[in-house]
Amino acid sequence: MVASLVPLAVLVIAVKIRKFSLRDYFALGGVPRRELFLGIACLTVLIVVFGAMESLLGIDAGSKSVEATYRAAKLAGVLPLLWLATVVVAPVAEELLFRGFLHRGWAASWLGLTGTIALTSALWAALHQQYNAIGILCIFLMGLIFGWTRQRCGSTTLTIMLHALNNLLAMTLAAVQIEWLS
Repeated sequence: MVASLVPLAVLVIAVKIRKFSLRDYFALGGVPRRELFLGIACLTVLIVVFGAMESLLGIDAGSKSVEATYRAAKLAGVLPLLWLATVVVAPVAEELLFRGFLHRGWAASWLGLTGTIALTSALWAALHQQYNAIGILCIFLMGLIFGWTRQRCGSTTLTIMLHALNNLLAMTLAAVQIEWLS
């Protein structure tokens, strides 16, 4: 959690030094219901496709890594901290960095909107080295969805919600697998 919060604190200080409103700079606006449902629909399609790949082709798209992390946290007695870090801290910190700070700065640069969404998605996916190549591909595609929805509705709040929802689902599936199906 500290590794996520320290860079976020630096960004917040930088934005405040420049005398910007945090809400405006990080695009922490409201989320139209239609955009929320569209984002959930896109995320659902991605999760179903990669889940089907796991089941039908026997390819791990990341669930084994999530389960291993869950087991380790349970064994160490820090399961509540894992839930907090995974479902709250990581989505907030990562989305404010990638779809808030970097998106805002890079979209106005020579990269343009498409380059910004692709580059922030690639960097965000590269951050997730605990997964195999298939899992990182899934995260990259999720990043494209998040970048597109962030630009479409102008709100990083939406990407935070979608990211948290994805992580909540992953943790819940790991918990069900480990606590009830093993």
